[in-house]
Amino acid sequence: MRNNSSSELEGVISQMLKPLEGISLGIVIEGLSGYRIIPFNKKSKDDNELLKELKAATKQAMNELNHYGIAAEKAADASASIEPLILAALNNIGFEARPSKSDEEKESAGYPAIEFIVSSGG
Repeated sequence: MRNNSSSELEGVISQMLKPLEGISLGIVIEGLSGYRIIPFNKKSKDDNELLKELKAATKQAMNELNHYGIAAEKAADASASIEPLILAALNNIGFEARPSKSDEEKESAGYPAIEFIVSSGG
């Protein structure tokens, strides 16, 4: 069951997004978070290599998850349990991955956020 502040926040965000119809998701995310979405070019060798590596990391993390499982009552608790698996998988394939939020920020947000560094191939 959701508390009133969660429902209120959803209502505010929903209302805020209405005037954004027709504006690209990338612009909205950059405006809200300050982070730019890096475009993906299907014809780029570097982008396709990155996608291949991210798929490998995802598969590794999900194999770990399926092996050990998680017990959680809320989705936020489940996602917090998955974050270390994803971090480990990204680091195992050679990325420099770390949580992008402090523990305090994660608790208030209710979900993990991970950042990793991709060296530009060109």
